[in-house]
Amino acid sequence: MFSLRENLSMKFLNNFKSIASHVFFWMATSYVFTNYSFLRPGCHISLYIEILCVAMIVAIVYFNKFLLFPKLYLKGEYSVYWSINIFLLLGIGFIELQLIKSAIIQLHESYLTPKELSNYLVYVFILVSLRYAAFFAFFYIISINKYTKHLFIQQQKLIAVENKQIVISSTAGKEILVPIKSITYITVEGKYSIVHLVNEQEYKQIKPLRDFDNILPEHLFLHINRNTIVLYDYVCEYDATHVEIIVNNNGNTKKFSFYKHNKEKIVNELKKYVTDDTLHRNCEIKRNRSGKKSNNNNALLRNKRNEICEINENVAQVLETIRTKPNIFASEIKSKLPHISERTIDNYLKQLKNLGLIEYKGSLKKGGYFLI
Repeated sequence: MFSLRENLSMKFLNNFKSIASHVFFWMATSYVFTNYSFLRPGCHISLYIEILCVAMIVAIVYFNKFLLFPKLYLKGEYSVYWSINIFLLLGIGFIELQLIKSAIIQLHESYLTPKELSNYLVYVFILVSLRYAAFFAFFYIISINKYTKHLFIQQQKLIAVENKQIVISSTAGKEILVPIKSITYITVEGKYSIVHLVNEQEYKQIKPLRDFDNILPEHLFLHINRNTIVLYDYVCEYDATHVEIIVNNNGNTKKFSFYKHNKEKIVNELKKYVTDDTLHRNCEIKRNRSGKKSNNNNALLRNKRNEICEINENVAQVLETIRTKPNIFASEIKSKLPHISERTIDNYLKQLKNLGLIEYKGSLKKGGYFLI
């Protein structure tokens, strides 16, 4: 959606955050390893050995993350993947045992028999192997989660590109397909993203707005601010700060403001993807709705006038009474027209006000009726 330079900057920022989080995690791990002996009960050796053990954990984790997982697991070689990892975990546990074996013997040979010492070494080997396995499992779960989410988004993106539809998870828990062309805009409400359709239907789902950025084809939508995505096909007007879109089949419109720091960029995107034909078509829909509303109001007014005219000439007498004496009270009108019932005069006055032929000005005590 944005320029190559901005995409690279965003990618660099995301990579920097990811690297920083990994560095912080391993620094914290190193601190715990070098300060707390319960990680290897009874045989906390030296700073050098502990840092070396952390380095081996880092090695097995990232060897998995960048080589074994993508090269074997993601290609379906599950048996090979797990066999290699079991071998690595046992092998690296054995290496750590050799690094600390002499220190363990020195610490415990004075009060342990050879058999007890041998059993204790086996216990330490199992302990350190399980520790490596725990770190491996932690990063494996993260990788699987990211991989599953990636596959899900790619599948939805494929549906969006090939079938021009997106998958919506409704509140009932079932998935339905919605044509992209029927979506007018998408907004955020709390933890929900709300998809608004041109037929005035709405679908809520627990999904961040950025997921729609990954699913929707780039040339069809614009992320105009933190909480809103609009579809180019429904844009009717835009300026330097706002965009107005058609939101339903009745021609109703809605305005949205842009990101404060991205206004120029968003306007350029609108110029690029919103064609003159689209603007012309949507503006016509908007104008037709306004004209239809005006025509409906005029028709309603004519009908009301006709209703009044059909009543007889009593209405004309009420109007004439008001014309000859502006600011007249309703009670005076009734006294001047005794042949018309008071209730009927009240109805006439109400209808004439609704038609815009008369108006009441002033307070209840001192005000009166005027012709308009």
